Amino acid sequence: MCRTLGDKWACDSLQQALDLESSSSYSTPMLAVFCSESELSIHFDFVNRHATYSTWNHPLLVRSSNQMATTNTREIFIKAIGNDVKDLADIVELFKAYAQSLGIDLSFQDFSNELANLPGKYASPSGALLLARNSSNQAAGCVGLRSLSDPGYCEMKRLFVSPQGRGGGLGRMLAEAVVQEAECLGYKAMRLDTLESMSSARALYKSLGFRDVEPYYETPLAGTIFLELTLSP
Repeated sequence: MCRTLGDKWACDSLQQALDLESSSSYSTPMLAVFCSESELSIHFDFVNRHATYSTWNHPLLVRSSNQMATTNTREIFIKAIGNDVKDLADIVELFKAYAQSLGIDLSFQDFSNELANLPGKYASPSGALLLARNSSNQAAGCVGLRSLSDPGYCEMKRLFVSPQGRGGGLGRMLAEAVVQEAECLGYKAMRLDTLESMSSARALYKSLGFRDVEPYYETPLAGTIFLELTLSP
């Protein structure tokens, strides 16, 4: 029985919300609760410090409130997608934007074939694609999870937030959600690769507990850094 994506987030996120409220690192604090089996949502009012639990027709509801303008509330929904045509099309566009933002040729990763065959290696039950949408149903970010050849090991891939979705900690929420998903699927460790030039991404991964490891695949890109996170059982 998987409880991490429901109960654990419901507990941890309230404290995270209080921490975010007093933090200057986020322009718009957010609260995330990810539930894969149940559909639990939490609305947190930062001004009145009040949390309301309710069911919702999306696996994840994120609501954020700006203390200076409490009526200006935006919603972000993050869900693990299946084979929905629109969801997959939006993932493709986000993956393309991700690749463009890197400014490197990803052909050595067979990227074009990956795009053409989504969900591909990210398909359930061994993988996942998480898609974030805003209240206007626009795709705001994504992240992928897939298994590796080493038993018990998985990989985080394609973590990306669109320019319009940045500034509220959505990247961290997606990363934390996919870690929770990996734990729920029974993986013992998560790996990823990043570039030396991506200082913000590296700082995020380090804050989540990732540590440097030896390369787990051959890459032609100089400055590639390999990281690993031990997952909770």
